[in-house]
Amino acid sequence: MDTVLKKLLETEAKAEALLAKSKATREQAIKHAIEQSKKDEAHFMAHVPELEAEFLHKAKTNAKQKIAEMQRRYTERVEQLQAISQAHEQEALDAAIAFMLKGNGES
Repeated sequence: MDTVLKKLLETEAKAEALLAKSKATREQAIKHAIEQSKKDEAHFMAHVPELEAEFLHKAKTNAKQKIAEMQRRYTERVEQLQAISQAHEQEALDAAIAFMLKGNGES
């Protein structure tokens, strides 16, 4: 019985040592993960101005393209309206002259 008790105590001591080692390893892994996370965050924060600048550059480029497209469409529409106006200018003049002549003939 003494031998069994000694083995149990030895096994318990080994289990406690293993548990303590596991806890230490776990704590070390957590500490390492926290440190790595802080390094990654610092690295990211250091690049935020660069990321913002890149984003702003893309946004400005996109805005310039959109403005150019809108100006092109506006110019095309003005040209269309001018062409329509010019096409109907003679009709309008003929109608105005006819109206005025018709009005003068009735007096």
